[in-house]
Amino acid sequence: MAHEELPSLMIVVSEHETLYGDSQALVEKLEEIGDVDLTYVVEPQCPHVWMLFMGILPEADRTAESIRQTVAQWWEMDGNVM
Repeated sequence: MAHEELPSLMIVVSEHETLYGDSQALVEKLEEIGDVDLTYVVEPQCPHVWMLFMGILPEADRTAESIRQTVAQWWEMDGNVM
């Protein structure tokens, strides 16, 4: 797949995730490619699946809002109206 064919991407990870290093490596590779619509969110000090704790952990609420805003932006870029 050519990088021009890559969809918009959002990577959400905690610094304490097992796959944090892999996420970093992927982001670095995408940044090397350039011209990729990438949103990268890193939450420090969060446990695995912290987003399941919306309404309990402020970090989960913040991440959920970031996801909502990003998806809304993608939706509008496709010519849709919210």
